[in-house]
Amino acid sequence: MIFELKYNPMKSILDILLKIYLYPLTQSVRLKRYILDTYFTDPSHHLHQLIRIIQTGRYSKNDIIIDIGAADGSVSAFFAKQFPEHSIFSFEPNPDWQSSLEKKSKHNPQIHIRNIALTRMQGEMPFYITINSVSSSLKKINKPLLELQKHPHLKILGLQKEVLVKTNTLDNEFRDYEGDVLLIKLDTQGAELDILSGGSKTLARTRYVLTEMQNHGFYIDAAPYYAVDSYLREKGFVLVDLIPSTRRNGIWLHEFDAIYRNASLVPE
Repeated sequence: MIFELKYNPMKSILDILLKIYLYPLTQSVRLKRYILDTYFTDPSHHLHQLIRIIQTGRYSKNDIIIDIGAADGSVSAFFAKQFPEHSIFSFEPNPDWQSSLEKKSKHNPQIHIRNIALTRMQGEMPFYITINSVSSSLKKINKPLLELQKHPHLKILGLQKEVLVKTNTLDNEFRDYEGDVLLIKLDTQGAELDILSGGSKTLARTRYVLTEMQNHGFYIDAAPYYAVDSYLREKGFVLVDLIPSTRRNGIWLHEFDAIYRNASLVPE
């Protein structure tokens, strides 16, 4: 998801006035849900909630932030603004995003770009770039399932091109780093478990994890939400919050963001 992460007080006032104006229409539960999900969603809510949670605890300014699936760099830039003393490592293998990432890092010298894909092993793998670029992944789109469901996003999830990208593990990338990690953020379209599995040592010194979770089968061999949750719990992480992001027909939860804390590093 790509969005502008700016607070707009005028928009907040207009939202409140619009809610009051639309109140009579919201007496129907179905209509109310449609209005809320269509007009009052905040695509950056999970990030702002994450910041609130982090600010309740203690951490060192030397802790680094790892942004995996950085896309155009908007989220990395957001972290740079929120944590100006922290180094941010942005991982994004999609070559289509590189120029945008470079511009973000130029204005934020604390952002360090890594043009590779993180997974379970070091080497090379095919990377599937979709028409909707933010849906690109190391996992191939499950086109037969989408066709069977007659899913409205079938067209934008179509394959645009396939490129070969370099891969490495999270632990290999930070083998020489001896400090702690404030946050690992993952938005990798089904590759989250592969990345975490290659980073058990890094996870042990990570305070928080923000990860996108999937409750659909859009990607072949993608990890479902319960597999990611189970792995993080095995590694000593505790679920802090869930933030829904996309629903089908305004009802069926397809994707959500989950925030975890390392119980050994961040006491309740």
